[in-house]
Amino acid sequence: MSARILVVEDDAVVARDLELTLEGCGYQVVAVADNYDDTLQAFDAHKPDLVLLDVRLRGAVDGISAASELRKRHACAIVYLSAFSDRQTINRAAGTGAYGYLVKPFSESGLSATIEIALEKRNLERRVELSERRYSTTLHAIGDAVIVTDQSEAITFLNPAAESVTGWASGAAIGQQLATVLPLHGPGGDPIPSPMRRAFEARAAVELPPQTLLHRGQAVRDVDDSAAPILNDEGQVVGGVMVLRDVTEKRELERRVSRSERLAAVGTLAAAMAHEINNPLSFVLSNTRFTLDGLERLERECEAPALASEFEQCRQALLDATEGGERIRRLVQDITGHARFDASEAVELEPSVLLTDALKHCAATLGSSKVNVRASSTRRVIAQRRGLLQVFVNLLVNAALAMEHLRPEARCISVTIEDQPRAVRIAVTDCGSGVAPAQRERLFQPFSSTRAVGKGTGLGLWISHNIVAANGGELSFTSPPGEGATFIVTLPTGDAV
Repeated sequence: MSARILVVEDDAVVARDLELTLEGCGYQVVAVADNYDDTLQAFDAHKPDLVLLDVRLRGAVDGISAASELRKRHACAIVYLSAFSDRQTINRAAGTGAYGYLVKPFSESGLSATIEIALEKRNLERRVELSERRYSTTLHAIGDAVIVTDQSEAITFLNPAAESVTGWASGAAIGQQLATVLPLHGPGGDPIPSPMRRAFEARAAVELPPQTLLHRGQAVRDVDDSAAPILNDEGQVVGGVMVLRDVTEKRELERRVSRSERLAAVGTLAAAMAHEINNPLSFVLSNTRFTLDGLERLERECEAPALASEFEQCRQALLDATEGGERIRRLVQDITGHARFDASEAVELEPSVLLTDALKHCAATLGSSKVNVRASSTRRVIAQRRGLLQVFVNLLVNAALAMEHLRPEARCISVTIEDQPRAVRIAVTDCGSGVAPAQRERLFQPFSSTRAVGKGTGLGLWISHNIVAANGGELSFTSPPGEGATFIVTLPTGDAV
């Protein structure tokens, strides 16, 4: 198909001669114009492949101004025709992105060669533009976050997925340093060196170990990522690309599965140990009680003052042994008594009503702590009342104890009860110092306590986790850096399938 050309020439005779010459060379002349307005109208009507444009036009506006307007409306190939070859005119023409500049008079072969070169250059540009659009569309459509930088690690591009992961809008991130937009931390929470710098130094793609990213909104995200340098033909680094995948939900699911498996294994072991402990413990307690009774009889029958002190010491030792045995017995009951789910004990419960009962049970521990309750759900769940009540009491007591270091007027607990799809979500939030990173992985394990040694058994959260899981729900927590902790109980509603 022959190229379609718009001829713009102020001299009618020259324009007609040029039109015949072009048609003789096999081109199609779609229109001829001699002024600014007609040129724009003809261009909009025909969308030619190339415009042969005289620098001088009829009217107040010249061809160079017309070319600037044409380039704004539609990318097209423009070749100037002019009798002027002064440097000022040529510089003005060059600033419009023209593809050629022919000085009159010119030969037919020179005209044809200039047109062919201009058309080929325009075709190459179109292929590059198409490739760039495909590249841009691909980067915008893929689910992985892509960040491109220059050689100084200043950001030049973010796709929508990268905006979501980092919390930065593309317009605000362009020009920022990578470390500002992408603050990465290692497993221990310490900042890590720039992964892009490693890729630049290696001059090759590098895979990075698991990391966390501090989202601009302060949320902590788990990411897998890789970095690769962009090299020019001489092998010099001219930029880099980072590809990140937000694996927060995947890692959380893995952690939950791992935690559930560990808890199940520990629960099985604890039940077996409890059985083995209870038998000799019963024997020890019955014997200490028998010995205490016998010791009291001997003390009454023996009136020797010299033995009174020894009797008292023996009695106290046996009392201490009995109390220790009773503590072991209660501990075993705690370990085994709440891990079993009896379906016959499950009833329909309204969490907000049960929460009111829990607040009454732990009123003394809560003391002056202010408790704000926002219950937007009245849906019912099916659960064991006794077990779920203990969960609420545990969470409220833990929240109060987490704020012991605060002034009484600063202690505040927030409780929200809200609907979720086929579930009810109960969240208990304190304003304490939160859960330390080192404690998070083992928080729901038995004998893991955030309190000082001797201040707790470390069984409360483990038992609560087991109770919630046994009732078909989930117990989780969040603790943003520098803030308190929120423990979340999610329970299926009676209409859940």
